[in-house]
Amino acid sequence: ECQLCDDMEKLVVTLSATSQEKQWKLRPEHVKLIERTCDSVQELVRLHSGLREKMAMFAGSPISLTDIFMGSQEQMVTVHGEFQTLSTCVMVVLQKKAGGQVIGDRAVGTSLKTEGSLAAALAPIQDLLVRPSQRVMKYSLFLEEMMADARRSAQSELVTTLQDTIKVVRGIAMDINERIRGIQRRER
Repeated sequence: ECQLCDDMEKLVVTLSATSQEKQWKLRPEHVKLIERTCDSVQELVRLHSGLREKMAMFAGSPISLTDIFMGSQEQMVTVHGEFQTLSTCVMVVLQKKAGGQVIGDRAVGTSLKTEGSLAAALAPIQDLLVRPSQRVMKYSLFLEEMMADARRSAQSELVTTLQDTIKVVRGIAMDINERIRGIQRRER
């Protein structure tokens, strides 16, 4: 969680710097989109910092772990869905500005004729933009590792609770994906 929050803060700095760089030739609406994306990232930082704090208090009370994710489910779906939509738009804008190709709402690559410095700037931005979405799936993997440890130490109550928590986390990931698909369908 600390790494994710650090990555998201780095993303805000990178996007803010990008919006100010003259070489991108961004229009005011593009700058506003980047600012909205930065606001969304800050909301993700608050959300995941809160989850980190709650999970730190977990210490031995397995029932509360499921409750932590269930209590955060709607907020996670909403905030991640909004961020994913905004980040997709930002990448499409930047990809176009760098001379890349865009099909529908997807940036599909840069041509050989793209300006080198702009094309080179895309990869780190894109890498940072996907990390928050990947985090939700990592919760599931982390919980599965915990469950394997609990099985090895014959903690059946903890295994059952972790199974329930994994179902909740996977449900959150599916809800986020559905929210994103719904937004994309409406935009088309």
